[in-house]
Amino acid sequence: MQTNLDRADWQALRLSPFWVLSALAGTYRQFNPLEDAAFWHCIDVAAAETHGIARAVLLSVIADRETVVLELEQDGRPVGSGLGAVVAVLATLPATESAHFKDLLFSHVAIGLAFARGPFGNSISSEDAETLSLIATFLEIETDEVDPLTLAMPV
Repeated sequence: MQTNLDRADWQALRLSPFWVLSALAGTYRQFNPLEDAAFWHCIDVAAAETHGIARAVLLSVIADRETVVLELEQDGRPVGSGLGAVVAVLATLPATESAHFKDLLFSHVAIGLAFARGPFGNSISSEDAETLSLIATFLEIETDEVDPLTLAMPV
Protein backbone atom coordinates (compact mmCIF):
# COMPACT_ATOMS: atom_id res chain seq x y z
CA MET A 1 0.00 0.00 0.00
CA GLN A 2 2.06 2.92 -1.23
CA THR A 3 -1.05 5.10 -1.62
CA ASN A 4 -0.23 7.89 -4.06
CA LEU A 5 3.38 8.36 -2.97
CA ASP A 6 6.14 8.19 -5.53
CA ARG A 7 9.05 5.78 -5.12
CA ALA A 8 11.36 8.33 -3.45
CA ASP A 9 8.72 9.37 -0.91
CA TRP A 10 7.83 5.76 -0.08
CA GLN A 11 11.56 5.02 0.31
CA ALA A 12 11.99 7.92 2.76
CA LEU A 13 9.15 6.60 4.91
CA ARG A 14 10.58 3.07 4.83
CA LEU A 15 14.00 4.33 5.92
CA SER A 16 12.62 6.58 8.67
CA PRO A 17 12.86 4.03 11.52
CA PHE A 18 16.46 3.32 10.54
CA TRP A 19 17.40 7.01 10.74
CA VAL A 20 16.00 6.97 14.28
CA LEU A 21 18.08 3.86 15.04
CA SER A 22 21.15 5.48 13.47
CA ALA A 23 20.72 8.63 15.56
CA LEU A 24 20.66 6.62 18.78
CA ALA A 25 23.25 4.01 17.79
CA GLY A 26 25.67 6.50 16.28
CA THR A 27 26.18 4.42 13.13
CA TYR A 28 24.49 3.67 9.81
CA ARG A 29 25.59 0.07 9.50
CA GLN A 30 26.82 -2.91 11.45
CA PHE A 31 24.54 -2.21 14.38
CA ASN A 32 25.25 -3.84 17.70
CA PRO A 33 23.32 -7.15 17.69
CA LEU A 34 21.50 -6.23 20.93
CA GLU A 35 20.49 -2.83 19.54
CA ASP A 36 19.41 -4.48 16.32
CA ALA A 37 17.23 -6.98 18.19
CA ALA A 38 15.70 -4.21 20.32
CA PHE A 39 15.04 -2.16 17.18
CA TRP A 40 13.20 -5.00 15.44
CA HIS A 41 11.20 -5.64 18.59
CA CYS A 42 10.14 -1.97 18.61
CA ILE A 43 9.18 -2.22 14.92
CA ASP A 44 7.12 -5.37 15.54
CA VAL A 45 5.29 -3.82 18.51
CA ALA A 46 4.67 -0.56 16.64
CA ALA A 47 3.32 -2.38 13.57
CA ALA A 48 0.88 -4.32 15.74
CA GLU A 49 -0.38 -1.15 17.44
CA THR A 50 -0.74 1.20 14.49
CA HIS A 51 -2.90 1.77 11.43
CA GLY A 52 -2.98 3.57 8.09
CA ILE A 53 0.15 4.44 6.20
CA ALA A 54 2.31 3.95 9.30
CA ARG A 55 1.22 0.33 9.49
CA ALA A 56 1.72 -0.16 5.75
CA VAL A 57 5.26 1.25 5.97
CA LEU A 58 6.23 -0.89 8.96
CA LEU A 59 4.76 -4.07 7.47
CA SER A 60 6.70 -3.33 4.29
CA VAL A 61 9.91 -2.89 6.29
CA ILE A 62 9.31 -6.11 8.22
CA ALA A 63 8.53 -8.09 5.07
CA ASP A 64 11.56 -6.76 3.20
CA ARG A 65 14.00 -6.45 6.07
CA GLU A 66 17.31 -7.26 4.37
CA THR A 67 16.55 -5.13 1.32
CA VAL A 68 15.65 -2.09 3.42
CA VAL A 69 18.88 -2.41 5.41
CA LEU A 70 20.85 -2.44 2.14
CA GLU A 71 18.85 0.54 0.89
CA LEU A 72 19.80 2.46 4.04
CA GLU A 73 23.48 1.77 3.44
CA GLN A 74 23.18 2.86 -0.21
CA ASP A 75 21.04 5.93 0.54
CA GLY A 76 23.83 7.89 2.18
CA ARG A 77 21.72 10.67 3.70
CA PRO A 78 22.62 11.68 7.24
CA VAL A 79 19.96 11.46 9.95
CA GLY A 80 18.96 15.12 9.75
CA SER A 81 18.51 15.09 5.98
CA GLY A 82 16.69 11.77 6.09
CA LEU A 83 14.25 12.83 8.78
CA GLY A 84 13.82 16.17 7.01
CA ALA A 85 12.77 14.25 3.88
CA VAL A 86 10.32 12.23 5.99
CA VAL A 87 8.75 15.41 7.37
CA ALA A 88 8.44 16.78 3.82
CA VAL A 89 6.64 13.60 2.69
CA LEU A 90 4.38 13.62 5.74
CA ALA A 91 3.43 17.24 5.01
CA THR A 92 1.70 15.97 1.85
CA LEU A 93 -0.49 13.56 3.82
CA PRO A 94 -3.62 14.32 5.84
CA ALA A 95 -2.70 15.95 9.15
CA THR A 96 -3.94 13.01 11.23
CA GLU A 97 -1.85 10.51 9.23
CA SER A 98 1.21 12.74 9.46
CA ALA A 99 0.88 13.26 13.22
CA HIS A 100 0.26 9.55 13.77
CA PHE A 101 3.37 8.59 11.79
CA LYS A 102 5.57 11.06 13.67
CA ASP A 103 4.18 9.87 17.00
CA LEU A 104 4.82 6.26 16.03
CA LEU A 105 8.45 7.01 15.12
CA PHE A 106 9.06 8.95 18.28
CA SER A 107 6.98 7.11 20.88
CA HIS A 108 7.46 3.53 19.76
CA VAL A 109 10.73 3.43 17.86
CA ALA A 110 12.88 6.20 19.36
CA ILE A 111 11.71 6.01 22.97
CA GLY A 112 11.37 2.22 22.88
CA LEU A 113 14.91 1.84 21.61
CA ALA A 114 16.25 4.43 24.07
CA PHE A 115 14.73 2.43 26.94
CA ALA A 116 16.22 -0.80 25.59
CA ARG A 117 19.63 0.85 25.44
CA GLY A 118 19.30 2.26 28.96
CA PRO A 119 20.36 0.69 32.23
CA PHE A 120 18.47 -2.56 32.76
CA GLY A 121 15.98 -1.54 30.05
CA ASN A 122 14.09 0.54 32.61
CA SER A 123 15.41 4.03 32.03
CA ILE A 124 16.91 6.28 29.39
CA SER A 125 20.45 7.56 29.64
CA SER A 126 20.95 11.31 29.65
CA GLU A 127 22.85 11.01 26.35
CA ASP A 128 19.93 9.22 24.71
CA ALA A 129 17.52 11.79 26.18
CA GLU A 130 19.50 14.49 24.38
CA THR A 131 19.35 12.46 21.16
CA LEU A 132 15.59 12.04 21.62
CA SER A 133 15.29 15.82 21.82
CA LEU A 134 17.17 16.12 18.54
CA ILE A 135 14.98 13.47 16.89
CA ALA A 136 11.87 15.34 18.08
CA THR A 137 13.27 18.54 16.59
CA PHE A 138 14.01 16.87 13.25
CA LEU A 139 10.50 15.40 13.19
CA GLU A 140 9.04 18.79 14.13
CA ILE A 141 7.36 17.31 17.19
CA GLU A 142 6.43 19.79 19.88
CA THR A 143 7.90 18.52 23.12
CA ASP A 144 9.38 20.02 26.19
CA GLU A 145 12.93 19.00 26.88
CA VAL A 146 12.98 15.21 27.00
CA ASP A 147 13.47 14.24 30.62
CA PRO A 148 14.46 10.56 30.96
CA LEU A 149 13.03 10.44 34.46
CA THR A 150 9.49 11.36 33.35
CA LEU A 151 9.17 9.18 30.26
CA ALA A 152 6.95 6.13 30.56
CA MET A 153 8.23 2.94 29.01
CA PRO A 154 6.12 2.34 25.86
CA VAL A 155 7.14 -1.25 25.13
